[in-house]
Amino acid sequence: MAHIAIVCATQEQIDIEFVSDELAESWCSLYAGRPYALDLDPVFNLPQLPDQHMVDERFDIIRDTYAQMRAWGYDCDAGQLEFTHECLNRLHRDFTTAEQHTPPDRTFAEWLALVDRINESVHDLERYVHTPHRVWANQLYDDHRDLLIWPDHWDNTRGGAWLDLTDLRSQCLGWPPDDPQSVYLNTSIRGKSVLQAFLEHDDPREDDVQGHWGTFGALCIPQTSARLAVYESQPFELWCDQHGVDARSLPLEFCVGRVTRSTKPLDQFTAKDCRYHIDVVKY
Repeated sequence: MAHIAIVCATQEQIDIEFVSDELAESWCSLYAGRPYALDLDPVFNLPQLPDQHMVDERFDIIRDTYAQMRAWGYDCDAGQLEFTHECLNRLHRDFTTAEQHTPPDRTFAEWLALVDRINESVHDLERYVHTPHRVWANQLYDDHRDLLIWPDHWDNTRGGAWLDLTDLRSQCLGWPPDDPQSVYLNTSIRGKSVLQAFLEHDDPREDDVQGHWGTFGALCIPQTSARLAVYESQPFELWCDQHGVDARSLPLEFCVGRVTRSTKPLDQFTAKDCRYHIDVVKY
């Protein structure tokens, strides 16, 4: 089975074995050898709320974009804009749907450039909303970090290097394994992950909350078992029951492989190891 080595400037190293040769070849053909960075991602943190100027600025961009869409013949309405998870979930779904409706006199690239203005503005805002689920997760798992392995020149727009993994979903997507060495795709995907939907009080039955259909090249290694604890928690079970879904049927995590060797325990990687570029080498 093919491996990649994550080599830090501090000479620390993490070796990852992919779950299949097919996945390894597909991933490495796009991403191995490119400049990468290592970071610590506080998945359940509560960022300080943004100032009102920042919120107003993003909402102005959204209103102007909807107006431009209407001018191009697309029937849409931004509606009442509020800094709440309900409003941002609705807008998130609006721009996902809008991708399917390119006006007849516009190119797909022109239309997506417009849609991405809503996309980026919504993403800028939604990570700051303190939903009850996010507050609960932060209180229990504030110390959780993912080791994030991601392209140094990050581009998760349509121009980024997107790897379609539709054919591999059946063997990689589902309930996370108990293995603490597991490696996953991170949440930078088209649509949103189930975990993000839970934290944002969204509806897991929506079409764009269907897990990972592909990746822009980022991997993550959880440093604790917090993700599994969330999925086994009462708030998560109640959220699933509220929407009439079975938690075990949801596309929770896309496990791409496992760590086979590390020069030190994974939970001992710190900001010191993340200061410099890293090399991603296939072997």
